[in-house]
Amino acid sequence: MSTASDYEISAAKPSDVPEIVALQRDNLIMNGGSRSVEFLASWFERVLSEMPIMVAHRNSRLVGYIVASSRDHTHHQSLIEAKFRAYPTAATDSYNSGPLCVAHRERGHGLALLLLNAQRRALPGREAIAFIRQDNAASRVVHEKAGYREVAKFVHDRISYFTVARAG
Repeated sequence: MSTASDYEISAAKPSDVPEIVALQRDNLIMNGGSRSVEFLASWFERVLSEMPIMVAHRNSRLVGYIVASSRDHTHHQSLIEAKFRAYPTAATDSYNSGPLCVAHRERGHGLALLLLNAQRRALPGREAIAFIRQDNAASRVVHEKAGYREVAKFVHDRISYFTVARAG
């Protein structure tokens, strides 16, 4: 069983991008995971130049990450735009929280909550906006523990989601 002390959580460096992309790939729907949107390494690099991507390492291996990005970096993603349309009263300096990805073998040990809290500390005072599939009970619970509240519901490609927000 892993504990919080088993993880080294920090802001990502450009050298972490290949491992971030590999972890994302392992967790895509087409590979049996739940990640629905695939981002290219160049996207992660652009985001990283503007906002923090928090990463978790265990035994020198990247086992989780959470991205913070401006709306400008995600405007081309219809699912993410649907989230913002559902919650038009988001703060003007709010940021997109996610994707959040945890290696399969690390799930259930509190790593997602550690990453969400690290992101909050890295961006104090700013509202975080995320989306969660309505059928993803585990994600809803961890986001609630991290201080998120459900602020809107929306449907995208016939799938129901919640928009969740957390004050900085």
